[in-house]
Amino acid sequence: MKLLLLSTVADTELSLKDYFPLIGSSIVIILFIIERILSYGIRKKERKTNWYYKVFIDPNIEKINSFFDNTKQTYVESSKEIKSYLTRPNILDYKSHEIGKFQTLKRDFENDILLPIISSYQEIGNSLTEELLNLEDVYAECMDKIHGDETYQNEFSKKLSERKAQFFKMLFKPINK
Repeated sequence: MKLLLLSTVADTELSLKDYFPLIGSSIVIILFIIERILSYGIRKKERKTNWYYKVFIDPNIEKINSFFDNTKQTYVESSKEIKSYLTRPNILDYKSHEIGKFQTLKRDFENDILLPIISSYQEIGNSLTEELLNLEDVYAECMDKIHGDETYQNEFSKKLSERKAQFFKMLFKPINK
């Protein structure tokens, strides 16, 4: 009987080698779960980026370019008007009126483009609004510099291009992350 007990105990002893198949399959299952979690996170980020592009950027890219083109055109037209009033005593009233034309453009642009972005991406929307306010400052500053020669138009064109580039940089920030 004693011999039978010893042989039973010896048969039930498991070595580390016996656990390798169990450990190996457990590792494979854990790696599979980790891969699925990582894939889900990546797909979720891609969907969010694609949604931002399709909803905010793609349908509005023409409107944005048009706004900057209209801003330049408005400035050129306004500068011609201001030049014709340079010798009049109420020149500041004329400048204010011409700056008001830009503010109307800006307000329409904010309503059409920026408000939807602000509602979903407040940080980006606020950055874009700040860029628009910087553009307004540039517009008013260059409007004040109007005098007899045409150098102010070149300066405005350069600064407008810089503001446009900065605006697009902010607009594409969620995609470039």
